[in-house]
Amino acid sequence: MKLAEYIAPELVFVAHEPDDKPSFIKELVVNVKKHLPDIDDQTLLVRLLQREDDVSTGIGRGVAIPHAAVDGIDKTWCVITQIPKGLDFNSLDASPVHITFLLISPTGRTGTHLRILARLARLVSNEAFVSRIATAKDPSDIFALVKEEDGRHV
Repeated sequence: MKLAEYIAPELVFVAHEPDDKPSFIKELVVNVKKHLPDIDDQTLLVRLLQREDDVSTGIGRGVAIPHAAVDGIDKTWCVITQIPKGLDFNSLDASPVHITFLLISPTGRTGTHLRILARLARLVSNEAFVSRIATAKDPSDIFALVKEEDGRHV
Protein backbone atom coordinates (compact mmCIF):
# COMPACT_ATOMS: atom_id res chain seq x y z
CA MET A 1 0.00 0.00 0.00
CA LYS A 2 1.31 3.40 -0.99
CA LEU A 3 0.30 6.57 0.81
CA ALA A 4 0.58 8.40 -2.52
CA GLU A 5 -2.75 6.85 -3.55
CA TYR A 6 -4.48 8.78 -0.77
CA ILE A 7 -2.84 12.22 -0.97
CA ALA A 8 -3.28 15.06 -3.46
CA PRO A 9 -1.36 18.32 -3.92
CA GLU A 10 -4.50 20.35 -3.17
CA LEU A 11 -4.80 18.62 0.22
CA VAL A 12 -1.43 19.82 1.51
CA PHE A 13 -1.53 23.01 3.55
CA VAL A 14 0.52 25.34 5.69
CA ALA A 15 -1.41 26.50 8.78
CA HIS A 16 -1.77 30.21 9.45
CA GLU A 17 -0.43 30.41 13.01
CA PRO A 18 -3.33 28.79 14.86
CA ASP A 19 -3.91 29.93 18.44
CA ASP A 20 -4.87 26.52 19.78
CA LYS A 21 -5.77 22.99 18.75
CA PRO A 22 -9.55 23.58 18.33
CA SER A 23 -9.00 26.62 16.08
CA PHE A 24 -6.43 24.65 14.05
CA ILE A 25 -8.88 21.77 13.59
CA LYS A 26 -11.61 24.21 12.50
CA GLU A 27 -9.24 25.79 9.95
CA LEU A 28 -8.28 22.34 8.72
CA VAL A 29 -11.90 21.30 8.20
CA VAL A 30 -12.61 24.54 6.28
CA ASN A 31 -9.65 23.78 3.98
CA VAL A 32 -10.81 20.20 3.47
CA LYS A 33 -14.35 21.31 2.62
CA LYS A 34 -13.02 23.62 -0.13
CA HIS A 35 -11.42 20.67 -1.89
CA LEU A 36 -13.86 17.91 -0.93
CA PRO A 37 -17.17 19.80 -1.19
CA ASP A 38 -19.42 16.77 -0.63
CA ILE A 39 -17.83 15.88 2.70
CA ASP A 40 -19.97 16.15 5.83
CA ASP A 41 -17.77 18.86 7.32
CA GLN A 42 -19.84 19.40 10.46
CA THR A 43 -19.61 15.72 11.40
CA LEU A 44 -15.91 15.76 10.58
CA LEU A 45 -15.35 18.74 12.87
CA VAL A 46 -17.33 17.21 15.74
CA ARG A 47 -15.57 13.84 15.42
CA LEU A 48 -12.10 15.37 15.27
CA LEU A 49 -12.71 17.64 18.26
CA GLN A 50 -14.26 14.77 20.23
CA ARG A 51 -11.34 12.45 19.47
CA GLU A 52 -8.89 15.12 20.65
CA ASP A 53 -10.94 15.60 23.83
CA ASP A 54 -10.84 11.85 24.46
CA VAL A 55 -7.15 11.36 23.70
CA SER A 56 -4.63 13.43 21.77
CA THR A 57 -3.59 12.22 18.34
CA GLY A 58 -0.18 13.84 18.91
CA ILE A 59 2.07 10.81 18.71
CA GLY A 60 5.32 12.64 19.50
CA ARG A 61 8.36 13.87 17.55
CA GLY A 62 6.33 16.84 16.29
CA VAL A 63 3.64 14.73 14.57
CA ALA A 64 -0.11 14.32 15.04
CA ILE A 65 -2.36 11.94 13.12
CA PRO A 66 -5.96 13.04 13.66
CA HIS A 67 -8.44 10.74 11.98
CA ALA A 68 -12.17 10.23 11.48
CA ALA A 69 -14.72 8.45 9.33
CA VAL A 70 -17.46 10.54 7.71
CA ASP A 71 -20.02 10.52 4.94
CA GLY A 72 -19.70 12.46 1.70
CA ILE A 73 -16.47 10.99 0.35
CA ASP A 74 -15.95 7.89 -1.74
CA LYS A 75 -12.36 7.12 -0.78
CA THR A 76 -9.91 7.66 2.03
CA TRP A 77 -7.86 10.86 1.97
CA CYS A 78 -4.74 11.95 3.82
CA VAL A 79 -4.56 15.70 4.37
CA ILE A 80 -1.11 17.02 5.29
CA THR A 81 -0.64 20.27 7.18
CA GLN A 82 2.56 21.94 8.27
CA ILE A 83 2.43 24.14 11.36
CA PRO A 84 5.67 26.16 11.10
CA LYS A 85 5.67 27.61 14.61
CA GLY A 86 4.38 24.42 16.19
CA LEU A 87 1.22 23.87 18.20
CA ASP A 88 0.53 22.34 21.59
CA PHE A 89 -1.39 19.15 20.80
CA ASN A 90 -1.02 17.52 24.23
CA SER A 91 1.32 15.06 22.53
CA LEU A 92 2.65 11.99 24.29
CA ASP A 93 6.12 13.53 24.51
CA ALA A 94 4.80 17.07 25.27
CA SER A 95 6.58 18.46 22.17
CA PRO A 96 4.75 20.88 19.86
CA VAL A 97 3.29 19.49 16.65
CA HIS A 98 4.76 20.80 13.39
CA ILE A 99 3.07 18.41 10.97
CA THR A 100 -0.31 16.71 10.93
CA PHE A 101 -1.53 13.90 8.75
CA LEU A 102 -5.33 14.05 8.87
CA LEU A 103 -6.81 10.76 7.76
CA ILE A 104 -10.43 10.92 6.58
CA SER A 105 -12.21 7.75 5.54
CA PRO A 106 -15.70 6.99 4.31
CA THR A 107 -17.88 5.53 7.04
CA GLY A 108 -17.50 1.75 7.14
CA ARG A 109 -14.07 1.45 5.49
CA THR A 110 -12.13 0.52 8.59
CA GLY A 111 -9.64 -1.82 6.90
CA THR A 112 -8.17 0.81 4.59
CA HIS A 113 -8.21 3.36 7.39
CA LEU A 114 -6.17 1.11 9.68
CA ARG A 115 -3.68 0.15 6.96
CA ILE A 116 -3.01 3.82 6.18
CA LEU A 117 -2.62 4.63 9.88
CA ALA A 118 0.00 1.89 10.09
CA ARG A 119 1.72 3.23 6.96
CA LEU A 120 1.83 6.74 8.39
CA ALA A 121 3.21 5.49 11.69
CA ARG A 122 6.00 3.73 9.80
CA LEU A 123 6.84 6.78 7.68
CA VAL A 124 6.91 9.27 10.56
CA SER A 125 9.19 7.05 12.62
CA ASN A 126 11.97 8.51 10.43
CA GLU A 127 12.94 11.68 12.32
CA ALA A 128 14.89 13.14 9.39
CA PHE A 129 11.82 12.82 7.18
CA VAL A 130 9.62 14.57 9.76
CA SER A 131 12.17 17.33 10.15
CA ARG A 132 12.33 17.92 6.39
CA ILE A 133 8.54 18.21 6.16
CA ALA A 134 8.37 20.52 9.18
CA THR A 135 10.85 22.90 7.56
CA ALA A 136 9.72 22.63 3.92
CA LYS A 137 9.12 25.95 2.20
CA ASP A 138 5.67 25.37 0.72
CA PRO A 139 2.92 22.77 0.13
CA SER A 140 4.41 21.55 -3.17
CA ASP A 141 7.71 20.77 -1.41
CA ILE A 142 5.85 18.92 1.35
CA PHE A 143 3.91 16.90 -1.23
CA ALA A 144 7.11 15.99 -3.08
CA LEU A 145 8.89 14.96 0.14
CA VAL A 146 6.03 12.71 1.21
CA LYS A 147 5.84 11.04 -2.20
CA GLU A 148 9.62 10.56 -2.20
CA GLU A 149 9.67 8.97 1.25
CA ASP A 150 6.61 6.87 0.46
CA GLY A 151 8.39 5.53 -2.63
CA ARG A 152 11.30 4.26 -0.50
CA HIS A 153 9.07 1.94 1.51
CA VAL A 154 7.16 -0.92 0.01
